[in-house]
Amino acid sequence: MPDSEPTSRAATVAAALSIAAAVVLAVLLVGDHRFARLYDELLAFRLLGARSTNVDMPLLVAGPAACLGAGLAGWLARAAEPWLVLLGALVPVAVGYWVAQNATSVPDLIAVRTLTGAGAGALLAATAAQVGAAGERVRHYLAGTWAAALLAALALRTWLAASDPPLLSVGPRDALGNPLPTHDWQYLIRPYPWLLALAAALGVLLACLSVAGRLSRPLPRPADWSALLALLPAGALALIVFTRPGGGTAVAVLFALLAGMLVLLGALARAARGTAVASALVAGAAAVAAVAALAGTLVALVEQRDLPAALAGVRESRGTLAVVLATAAIAAAAGAAAGAAAGTPAAGGVGGRWGGPVGVLAGLAAAVLGALALLPVSGASTAALPGLVLVAAGCGLALTAALRTAGALGAALAGSLGTVSLVAAGMLVLGLMSWRYQPTGSEDFAEPLLRAQVEGQRWWLALLVVLLLAAGAVIAVATTRSRSVQHAR
Repeated sequence: MPDSEPTSRAATVAAALSIAAAVVLAVLLVGDHRFARLYDELLAFRLLGARSTNVDMPLLVAGPAACLGAGLAGWLARAAEPWLVLLGALVPVAVGYWVAQNATSVPDLIAVRTLTGAGAGALLAATAAQVGAAGERVRHYLAGTWAAALLAALALRTWLAASDPPLLSVGPRDALGNPLPTHDWQYLIRPYPWLLALAAALGVLLACLSVAGRLSRPLPRPADWSALLALLPAGALALIVFTRPGGGTAVAVLFALLAGMLVLLGALARAARGTAVASALVAGAAAVAAVAALAGTLVALVEQRDLPAALAGVRESRGTLAVVLATAAIAAAAGAAAGAAAGTPAAGGVGGRWGGPVGVLAGLAAAVLGALALLPVSGASTAALPGLVLVAAGCGLALTAALRTAGALGAALAGSLGTVSLVAAGMLVLGLMSWRYQPTGSEDFAEPLLRAQVEGQRWWLALLVVLLLAAGAVIAVATTRSRSVQHAR
């Protein structure tokens, strides 16, 4: 109908803006390293009568909660409209913010982080499902938006984590903008309320336009139960958080979790019957590898950025780190734009191939080259820039190319498994960087810590190459299997 075209265009713009705002909010809530600043508020916990010695539990509980929320939301987005699930995902985040205003104890803090973490994971899955539910004519725009927002937000959260004083937060400050000493720490557990309000407003607008335009989507199928796969690694993460195993055990479990997801996807790819299931597995593998690659690498670089400079008697400026991370965000957005700009697979030609599995494999190959280039680098400086650009751009290309051809099921699976990968990669890198550190008992701890962190970073990059190659193998198997089934028919 001619009069429905403006509504469709408006709904597409609203969907893109809603996806961008919700994804950025979710990434900042799931991996907001500013919560480590709560260690400085331990006196407040004592004054509040806290007896728990496991005071870092509030910092860790959001990860498993996000994975559970993502798995459930990915499945619900196949049984209901994705925009409805998106609005529902904002509810626990808003409730968490409301509870945070009156938080007076460590259990309150744990409740807040559980609510906001679950909501953030559900937002990532719901927005990805929104991409898959879109029509083929506009899906590549939304796929590029989702990938660019997710990967750029990873760079943004890394910058915010390294910023002192914390930026974009709401808290008491003096006339110069510096945070005031205070035990009123509630503002730390409800960051960026304006971003929550923006995401909610755009979500409501998307809902109104979607209802008015009567946007259709495929009906649920039995295969949609695979969107619940994220619940399995979520249980493993929860076990790690609550049992707190030794460093080596935690590292082994976390790497096995990431590798196990790819092994499972590869096994399903060998048994796949039909292009829809195969494309879903391609999207899942691409999300696991691409999100882990950039999330883990950024954490590894920023965690040790000050030590080499400190040993040399100088301190790397925050401006240098900002340039490095901004360049990584731009590279990721450029890779996502390249994946979105490729021709549709139906059109054929080079552009069409780049918009499908070939684009995914090319992006993963670029990320492998970037990881190899980063191996001799030991800090977040200009020396890390070439490798980081390759990793970021490759991840953006791979994620967009996979999402745009994934369909509704594949997009939901990518959103849920990508959330698990985001959480597990960050925990794995931090575990690797502290695993081999042996305190000397003297004041000279910087050099042993630096050696442990550099070694941990290089272990991460080596493991990352293995994960990227494994993801490429899964994608190759799924693509070959899909073509074999088509040829048989």
